[in-house]
Amino acid sequence: MNSNRWVALVLLVGGVAGRGIERAAYGEDAPNNLVYQIFVRSFADSDGDAKGFGDLKGVTQRLDSYLNDGKPDTQHDLEVGILWLMPIFAADSYHGYDVSNYLDVNPQYGSMDDLKGLIQQSHQRGVRIVLDIPFNHTSVKHDWFKQAVAGDANMRKRYFFRGVEQPLTQGW
Repeated sequence: MNSNRWVALVLLVGGVAGRGIERAAYGEDAPNNLVYQIFVRSFADSDGDAKGFGDLKGVTQRLDSYLNDGKPDTQHDLEVGILWLMPIFAADSYHGYDVSNYLDVNPQYGSMDDLKGLIQQSHQRGVRIVLDIPFNHTSVKHDWFKQAVAGDANMRKRYFFRGVEQPLTQGW
């Protein structure tokens, strides 16, 4: 058996066994801890615009048909228990790991109301939401970084600065 089949078998058996262990501990009310990570930008585009970017409304629209309709007896969805969203905050890059504003949703993905709608609809189906919040990566446009560069000692100690003549060493 090739390595890909072994990985698939281990994941399948591990998932089934893990759910069995949860049921043994909690009974039939065991929490659904199946995690599905979503890169919103490429998941589902609700408005079909020319840009073709996925958005939060697109994720909400796919709850019943793909992720979890909240009905354990149906067979057409993944029965996801936790949606892990890659960074959805305003950022300068396509991947969102250089956040410029942690207090707002990237406008390409929708609005704060769209996020609230996704959370509400997910919770109605027993699905929890995890937001990937990369505090260790900020944009050079973020106020924290600007304050650090301007010399604010409190903010400066939160960043690692080095000169061109100071190469990184192992274990930094």
